[in-house]
Amino acid sequence: MKKTLLLFMAMAAFLNAAAQSHLQWSTSEVTPGSQTNIFKGMKTDAGGNTYVINFTQSAANFWITYRFFAYNNAGVKLWQYDNDSCFSNCNDMYSEIVPVNNNGAVFIGTYDDVSSQRQLRIKRIDANGNLVWHTYINNSNLAIFENIKADLNNNGQLVIVYSSNGFSSGSGNFNVTQMDLATGNILWQLPIPGNSMQYAPYVDDLQINSGNDIFISGSGTDSSGSPAKYCVAVSNSGSLIYNI
Repeated sequence: MKKTLLLFMAMAAFLNAAAQSHLQWSTSEVTPGSQTNIFKGMKTDAGGNTYVINFTQSAANFWITYRFFAYNNAGVKLWQYDNDSCFSNCNDMYSEIVPVNNNGAVFIGTYDDVSSQRQLRIKRIDANGNLVWHTYINNSNLAIFENIKADLNNNGQLVIVYSSNGFSSGSGNFNVTQMDLATGNILWQLPIPGNSMQYAPYVDDLQINSGNDIFISGSGTDSSGSPAKYCVAVSNSGSLIYNI
């Protein structure tokens, strides 16, 4: 009897695991007239809503458009938001999503107009697909490649970490920005030198503890050409705790 019960429990566990691995839903988006459709990012919130960034380019005029999508936990499309970029000499490049549980998401990217005008661009879109606010942060030394980490802290404030080049000073920077999620207003900004980093350090990870302290890990190459790792901690008020 005991062996039979154990066998039944093992079979039940296997069937449950197999059931969980089945495809729940799938969908596709086709942009008419586009010569390319490139997946750029995806995040799912606690309510099962999934947010997606899609990059498209027109085959006729080469116009670039980033499309933001939202789907519910059954795979039904909730909304689509089209974000047009420039025809020439500039480009939006979105890559990071921060879901606001059951209330839309924040989409973050970079901008480069090929004349040293570089920006971090941030948009919040609500649960109905409406733009709540958008803002940008100017930084002529912004590392334009996709090197952004972002999250909400325990107070619901938006924390963004990105990196910038420091060719004039010989040291790249980590840059930490904390924003009011409701308004998009910047609460504080903190540039953190990457010690001996000759070029922009790469942001590997961002973690926020229960006290809202911000922990950043980064990597790159130092001034001698050797691989380098960095660990940075910043308080919720925007003061540096350590940089090692």
